[in-house]
Amino acid sequence: MGNRASGIWDYALAIGDVSTPSYAIMDTQIEGDILTGPNGFSERIFRGRTFTGEIDGEVTADTDFEFPFYPQIYHEYGHQSLSMLEDFVDHSPIEASLADGMFNSDIIYIDHDLYASELNLLHAETALRIIVSGSIFVDEEVEVASGSEFAAEGPIHFYAGIGNAFTTWVSMDSIYVNSAEPFTAQLISNKSIRVENSWLTFPSALVVTDIETNSQSLNITIANNSRIEGTIAMKAEHPIDLRHKNVVIDDTSIVVGGVYVNGRLDQKGEVHGSVLTMQYFWSTPTTAYVNWLSDVSIRHSERPDLFITPFGLSDDISPEIMVWRLLN
Repeated sequence: MGNRASGIWDYALAIGDVSTPSYAIMDTQIEGDILTGPNGFSERIFRGRTFTGEIDGEVTADTDFEFPFYPQIYHEYGHQSLSMLEDFVDHSPIEASLADGMFNSDIIYIDHDLYASELNLLHAETALRIIVSGSIFVDEEVEVASGSEFAAEGPIHFYAGIGNAFTTWVSMDSIYVNSAEPFTAQLISNKSIRVENSWLTFPSALVVTDIETNSQSLNITIANNSRIEGTIAMKAEHPIDLRHKNVVIDDTSIVVGGVYVNGRLDQKGEVHGSVLTMQYFWSTPTTAYVNWLSDVSIRHSERPDLFITPFGLSDDISPEIMVWRLLN
């Protein structure tokens, strides 16, 4: 389930910076409506190169525009992350391996790094909640039930898929994905997420939110022919140093769904859906530009018809079904 994508998500592009005008240059292609602050959005010549792209939609420069910060997302994701890991402190960790079957509750506590081979020994047919004081390494395909949740104090690494299950993975550190097999998951990190050479299928979600620390370098990077179907969200609860690029989508990658950044976005790859960002960031070898969109491609009409945001990331808090699964 999730929230219905409505309101500001009906725009192809919304830029929250009310102090700086926004420009489309080079071959920027935007299909859908655009919402900005009072300084507006316009096409512009750049260093003698005329604008060769297309803006196919209505541009609204709203003098009263306030970028949505969605405080609910902290409670939905931040609280979930902290509560799972705090549970670890309040219980005695199970020192034996999962193969020993030494657990008798809905939550399994592990005091060492967890590898896929150990997890697969469970042959679990029902959803699990596993809390790990170390790191998690999905180094071979994992077979777990949909609805399973995993929380790690250390990084989480995906080098393989997780079958057809829809699962949630929370790291108080970083998450790295480089998997040849497509999979569906909610990935939640306190610091950073990097996806390379991977395909995350709908309704996946990549969420970075600074739950505990005042991190100046929160980031999500989508690179090397990756495809994300669902939602990317970078939501900082503490002030952000806007000299950093908080979300990067490289020119070989594509996002189908929605992108939300309450910091800076460096977008070179295509987005089929909506982009909500406080600022755009683009640079040449000698100069950095704020809110200059160079060769950006956003096509709102190609967003999935049933696109739904994760809980807490929409103006409409009505719950909706993201995926129906038939259980035999």
